[in-house]
Amino acid sequence: MELVLLDQKGDRISAFIRRTLIYKFKEQLQKGMMFRISSFDFACNSGSYRPLHNEYKLNFTINTKVKIFKSS
Repeated sequence: MELVLLDQKGDRISAFIRRTLIYKFKEQLQKGMMFRISSFDFACNSGSYRPLHNEYKLNFTINTKVKIFKSS
């Protein structure tokens, strides 16, 4: 699963979740939601399909944690 993540400053980065890990994050990662992501890996952003042309991309791992921020 390929994602484009946007931070509070408007900077974007590509993210990748392996097919075998989608079940772990699918419910948490909803469009328009704010969340904090920790314990991930970075890799060179190469390959034929690149939604963004950043030098690096974020890779979710089995240890990645996603915490949803509740709106008040």
